[in-house]
Amino acid sequence: LLEVAGRFEIAGLSGKSKEQVVGAIAGVILVEAQVAVRERTRAAPVAAPKNALIVRAQNPSGPGHDFELVASSGETPFDAGVDLHPVILIDSGGAERYVLFEHEAHQGRLGGQTACALCHHRNVPLDLATSCAQCHRDMFETTDTFSHARHETALGGRESCATCHVDADAPKSRAAAKACDDCHRPPRPDATLVRATIELPAGLAPGYLDAMHGLCLRCHLQEDAAAGEPHLGRCATCHRNRFDDKDELIRRTRSVARAGGSGGPGLEEAKGMNP
Repeated sequence: LLEVAGRFEIAGLSGKSKEQVVGAIAGVILVEAQVAVRERTRAAPVAAPKNALIVRAQNPSGPGHDFELVASSGETPFDAGVDLHPVILIDSGGAERYVLFEHEAHQGRLGGQTACALCHHRNVPLDLATSCAQCHRDMFETTDTFSHARHETALGGRESCATCHVDADAPKSRAAAKACDDCHRPPRPDATLVRATIELPAGLAPGYLDAMHGLCLRCHLQEDAAAGEPHLGRCATCHRNRFDDKDELIRRTRSVARAGGSGGPGLEEAKGMNP
């Protein structure tokens, strides 16, 4: 390469050869970019939710509440008689950053004990705290929520094919198999509030990013409008390391890692909750 008038020229090559070299360089750059993007899309979405106990007190410096985590081992640094509130720590995108989710508060606002199916409509059987990543297994890409191997094993192995693939002459495909609701009734209650914002065929779940933005964030924005609060759905509530509004977050939902215990959320896990 020779620098000519502030530009780099390829010496000793004809115009066509230059185009070939430049094309090869561009191709290498493009391949590297595609590999980088592909690695990004394969990132695991989130960890399973964690249960914790908090002590909630009115924030003396402004609206909102202070939250203090307590150890789950039974030994707490708080006085007897203090009301403890069970919460769920939901991974907000990896790197040990959690969003505080008050289950009782959400359940009460949605109708009490009769509201379970509004959120828990796709749970693993007998599990009341299925991780979002159980269905939304990729951060960015659509994933299949149907496990062929799990169904095959549960129904008796290779001899069970005809249970779902009733037409022996049809190719063995999802389109030719029995519908899920022939066995699972109903797979999703009609009354559910969790409506897909991306239209996908049955048995497919959007990437975790789209699910969070289309479901959780949408609900928060609706609550914003109803309550006249402009901050409930702010991006920094989850993406705390990318937005410069920490003072506002501290004022509204200050979190303090007070104690850690065996089996419970300790200091390192609780760090993700701090703005």
